[in-house]
Amino acid sequence: MTVLALDCGNKTGWARSVRTGSTESGVVDFTPKPNALVAWNRWSRFVDWLDQMLDNHVRLVVYERWTNAPGIAAKISAGFITRVEERCDALGVERLEVSPAELKLWLTGKGNASKDEMTAEVLKRGWVNLRLYQSTDKAPPVTSDEADALALLHFALEKHA
Repeated sequence: MTVLALDCGNKTGWARSVRTGSTESGVVDFTPKPNALVAWNRWSRFVDWLDQMLDNHVRLVVYERWTNAPGIAAKISAGFITRVEERCDALGVERLEVSPAELKLWLTGKGNASKDEMTAEVLKRGWVNLRLYQSTDKAPPVTSDEADALALLHFALEKHA
């Protein structure tokens, strides 16, 4: 089964299992472009991208459940998740919401793990193809957005597929 995992936000982390058993992952930046119509540009670009991703025989989309936290980031995340749910429902794609605490507990053993702890655990488990990254700096070769998407993907494959 092809699974698409999303860590929704302006910088959306994604990971996808493919039929060969391998995994693809990355980050797409949906930050509104300067001089664009407010936020609409963000949403239309996201929906176009999501439709392309869903066109690859995806049967399940897994994403972090929106939390009612204060601030603009939570509102933006809710906007992305709403569009994921809308597209999945329209296309008949199953979807799975995972709470951030449940994902953190499953991956690290701590329901309140930090972004750095989550990223470190994803790297430790070998879920990142390090050969794809040619970084010379000391930063991890994967962002926390991509790491969360990889964690969501493996969670779904273990628990749901």
